[in-house]
Amino acid sequence: MITIVGTGHIFDLSDRIHRLILIERPDLVAVEIDRKRHAVLEMERRNRVNGVIPPVNIGMIFKPSPIPFRFRILSYVQRKLAAMNNVFPGEEMLSAMDSGRTIGAKIALIDRDINKTLTSLNNAMKGKEKIKFYFSLIAGFTGIGVKKRTIGSMIEEMESDYDSIIDELGVQFPGMKRALIDERDLNMANALKELEKEYPRILAFVGDAHLEGMRKLLEGWKITPDVIHLHSFMKRSFFEDLAARRSLIEDSHTSGSFVNDSMQQRTDSVNIRVY
Repeated sequence: MITIVGTGHIFDLSDRIHRLILIERPDLVAVEIDRKRHAVLEMERRNRVNGVIPPVNIGMIFKPSPIPFRFRILSYVQRKLAAMNNVFPGEEMLSAMDSGRTIGAKIALIDRDINKTLTSLNNAMKGKEKIKFYFSLIAGFTGIGVKKRTIGSMIEEMESDYDSIIDELGVQFPGMKRALIDERDLNMANALKELEKEYPRILAFVGDAHLEGMRKLLEGWKITPDVIHLHSFMKRSFFEDLAARRSLIEDSHTSGSFVNDSMQQRTDSVNIRVY
């Protein structure tokens, strides 16, 4: 059985994730990071003093980096919002890994290699989309009025309404959505499909924006995951309702249509780190 839980990288979910893992006791915990991102997150955790999140300095945008400038701006915005909750983006993934180890579960890093994602993102965003993207970022920083929501405001609003924000992202920035959401959905869903052959109970934690895309892909492969959206996971009554939810899932069975062959052909070769 595969259970996929939606998270938000700017929210403090560590306690809930730990509690869910202790209750579910999966054979494997899968997380939405790759090996490079995992190494960076571990380094950032070691560099924190007494668990305190260091101030987010706008100077990080201008430091030499292989990451394109526009994406460093996005990273800055995300870190700034996360700091308001005294977390750093991706901390919930480390928490899931730590909790998985406490029960003896295997850990899998299922996200696409960050370099492949950045390359795809750079190639996917054409001239007009890049200009619109920069304008949105400038508007977010300067307060210049625009009719459409800016990237910064999209990120802030995701907690309450992921689906509509992702739909809007697809309209405003189709190349970005394809590289950041759709292609990674495919990579992570394919990883879970392969892992299920060896691990009967999988608990996966991914950004909430990936849930529906991954669900559709897995159902297309005749795998029916249990999907828990962020808004449900954050409810006070979530753990009280969990037992009833499990009973309902065990009594039900659904199937989906097969995935389009052209979509399958764009899947990166599965390279999953399990330890």
